[in-house]
Amino acid sequence: MPDFSPISRCLRFGVGAAAIGMAVACAYKEGADDPASRKLNWFSYLNADDVREGCGPEAPTRYRFIYNGVYFAPGNEQVRTYDIDAAPHGTDGHQVKVRVIGAVHLNNVIIDDPIGTLFNDPRDLLAPGRGVIEHVTVGDSNLDALDRALAASGFFRPAPAGLRLESEDFFWLAAACIHGKFVYNAYKWPSAEFENATFPDVLLSWDPTGIPLNPPKKLTNLDVYGEMTPREGAAQSFSVTVGENGLVGIHTLF
Repeated sequence: MPDFSPISRCLRFGVGAAAIGMAVACAYKEGADDPASRKLNWFSYLNADDVREGCGPEAPTRYRFIYNGVYFAPGNEQVRTYDIDAAPHGTDGHQVKVRVIGAVHLNNVIIDDPIGTLFNDPRDLLAPGRGVIEHVTVGDSNLDALDRALAASGFFRPAPAGLRLESEDFFWLAAACIHGKFVYNAYKWPSAEFENATFPDVLLSWDPTGIPLNPPKKLTNLDVYGEMTPREGAAQSFSVTVGENGLVGIHTLF
């Protein structure tokens, strides 16, 4: 049975036994959106550890959707995430957090007080890398439409165990705690499953960011790495493998 615990994964993924104290930071916590935190907890977030661990018979409904439109590629990358905390049925107050991460142009960023920022909250120096974050509230009819789209997209069928996902790929990851049960699935382009998935259309119809989806397309090494023969360590790449109900093989950004 795969061990999904964040600490176990962090040690296995190359942080090393000497950094056990740092390993705890690999567990995703709400609000850890800056690039430094994301580097430590990205795989925990991809695996929806917090959703999984909080899921049980009395747990509220939660959803997480991640679109990887090439994790790192100058001018081409885009990652979109949708976290949904459902309110009790009939309240029409379901909260959706939308985040779009893309190219960061630090030379266009002005920080009024870099010294004060460094001492007060160093993460603010990395604020541009958090991407665009918006919140929107949706109603029961919206969540009903999402659930129908998930069913039509095969979300409740077994995940494609053994499917390899690279940071340079285009794919969706979907996780949810529904009626006390944790469900996880993956959709990689090009495939019939990716093309036939309809839940992305529902999510994009709610999206208040105004940023178009980076559509899947064939890319060359020049597109992805900025050079035809990429040097080792030239990009923050990763690879993951889908298991029966989550991720089982991960190589870190470090």
